[in-house]
Amino acid sequence: MNRIAIAALGLFAWGSAQAQNPFTIDPAVLLNSSAASYTNNGVGSPAVAWDSDRSRYVMVFETSLDNPANPGSSCPVGTWGLGMAFSTDGINWTTTPGPILEPTAGTYYACVAAHPTVMYNNDRLRVWFKAEQEGTGTADLSRYTGIGHVEIVFRSTGTIQSVTPSNNPAFATTNFNVGN
Repeated sequence: MNRIAIAALGLFAWGSAQAQNPFTIDPAVLLNSSAASYTNNGVGSPAVAWDSDRSRYVMVFETSLDNPANPGSSCPVGTWGLGMAFSTDGINWTTTPGPILEPTAGTYYACVAAHPTVMYNNDRLRVWFKAEQEGTGTADLSRYTGIGHVEIVFRSTGTIQSVTPSNNPAFATTNFNVGN
């Protein structure tokens, strides 16, 4: 291998390593010790988008909304919702006062809205998430309803104007051809 190729590979490897760490997310900064805080049970699966209209990061994350030791009989893994946080530097984060999406009885996300992914465009944040409804136990695969979608619209001030979940999964598990 010639020296130019070796140098190019070195720069590529260095550039890739740098691209993987554009900011730091310390979940501890999202936890609130207040008994009323929706993040008391921790946060997970952070998904981050750049809000180019306000030069800030927007993060959506999952959080357990009940006592994980006693999830209840209708939701075998407990109830999980989505929270949101903002940061201008990627290090210091401020969470919303409450979840942006909570499980709602009778919906395809009656128990779980988790594992978010996000896309920001023109004052709108589109969020896709894993959805689960009530089930008879952890082995009951019918409780997995698919991939949900919620659209969040921001005001010009950056506050949340509306949060609109879809009425049906964006991609239902009935679309999976399992076993064939």
